[in-house]
Amino acid sequence: MTRSRAFLAISAAITVGLGFFSGMAVSRHAKAPPRGHVYIVGDSVFLDIAALDALRASADHITTNDLGWTLLQAGSRLLYAKVYLDKPAFRGQVGATYLLLHPSAFADPAERSRGTLEILRELMRLTNLQFSSWSRWEDVIEQLPKSPRGE
Repeated sequence: MTRSRAFLAISAAITVGLGFFSGMAVSRHAKAPPRGHVYIVGDSVFLDIAALDALRASADHITTNDLGWTLLQAGSRLLYAKVYLDKPAFRGQVGATYLLLHPSAFADPAERSRGTLEILRELMRLTNLQFSSWSRWEDVIEQLPKSPRGE
């Protein structure tokens, strides 16, 4: 066997081995259960506590202002979060419900849709979040379980 063929055989073996191990790493990551839930109703974005914790973990800087808004900064990206309800608002949710806003929503209410898209792009970076969306609150209410008293 010549040196070039030996080099080719060794290179091929290394490439196959690396491909196998990287495939194993990706398949393990893909099977990870979601850590949090993102709820989209119209132009509003809501989180459960697990999703907010995931955002906090990815933030470079976190501060809270006097009005109760938490500012999450990751690089040049900013998001605001605030407790919306101290209990679940969506089916299957655990814990409080948090409203998430992009800074453009404070500057001009007409920019709220653009801000929502910015938030969703940011959240999609965190692949371990589960998303649910509705076009209006009436659709959310229809999916809630009925109480035994018929309320």
